Amino acid sequence: MSKINRIVATLGIATALGVAAMPIATYAAATDTKNITVKVNVASVIALSADSLSTEVTMNPNNVNTTGLKTKLTVATNNKNGYKLTVKDVDSTTAMTSNDTTETIPALAGNLTAGTAGWNLSGGDLNKVAISATDQTVKTNPNTAHVGIQEDIDMTYGVATSAAQAQGTYQDVIIYTATAL
Repeated sequence: MSKINRIVATLGIATALGVAAMPIATYAAATDTKNITVKVNVASVIALSADSLSTEVTMNPNNVNTTGLKTKLTVATNNKNGYKLTVKDVDSTTAMTSNDTTETIPALAGNLTAGTAGWNLSGGDLNKVAISATDQTVKTNPNTAHVGIQEDIDMTYGVATSAAQAQGTYQDVIIYTATAL
């Protein structure tokens, strides 16, 4: 055997033994895998609706009506911490006023009586409260289940007229605000 043939034979045997001695784990696999994370970020949303944007009743002087003026509010949110619903007067005048007269029906907390003009609201956590120019909490729902929620809150407005209440249309504008917590 020539010297070149002995070198080739030796390299061939060494290569064969080296391949046989390699661990199987160093071979490239026929398949490979990768984990992919797919994410969707859902934003917090809240919606407030009312069955009517105005409520009206006809009354006489020296009268009380605590059931005829109503608004059904619906709060819907997917916020996992829930919501807070507040109410306030849209301006600093909390009395019901009339364009036809200088008389008013003032905001008045508690039980209303015929002969004493006053108006108030009840619903949620409020019971016969006088409207204020600052936020009053109607209801707080902390959403302990951490799921989407939809709730109805029935608001009732009580009104009493004085014995000599002047004819006219008395009104005040209030604003409800639903806030995600």
